[in-house]
Amino acid sequence: MEVRFLCDGMMGHLARWFRLLGFDAEYAGNVLSDDEILDHLARDPRVLVTRDVDLDRRARRKEFHTVLVPEGPLEDEVAHVLRAAGGRVEAARWFTRCTTCNGELVVKPLAAVRERVPEGVVDSTEGFRECDRCGQVYWEGTHVELIRRTFARIAHRLEAAT
Repeated sequence: MEVRFLCDGMMGHLARWFRLLGFDAEYAGNVLSDDEILDHLARDPRVLVTRDVDLDRRARRKEFHTVLVPEGPLEDEVAHVLRAAGGRVEAARWFTRCTTCNGELVVKPLAAVRERVPEGVVDSTEGFRECDRCGQVYWEGTHVELIRRTFARIAHRLEAAT
């Protein structure tokens, strides 16, 4: 079964990186209270990602899978959670989720997204993806190489720990 996450209000940065890695990662933000987070986990089992010691303790009492994240460099935090949850860094999954809403990204031809893409991008890019939930359009920009390097560092940390 695929690892799925629920990141509490302090873990928005990790939700974004899990999504970039291709994981289903919901973000509770500041909208859900701790009680609502626990109710959500009862309805939709996920790995709770938190720094909140009290929330972690309450979730464990209910036998929910939870990972208490120590503060550190991004790569260490992501690797810590993936190790504890049994997740892996798999290149085939990268860039398949919307970083904004967690929807799945669908490959689209230029004609389908042209009106929502800057002209300079239209002229220099071939591959586009669109979120099936919010409609956000993605393409491979220059920042993607930096993200891939971060993925490699995360994978290295996971390998070093095994």
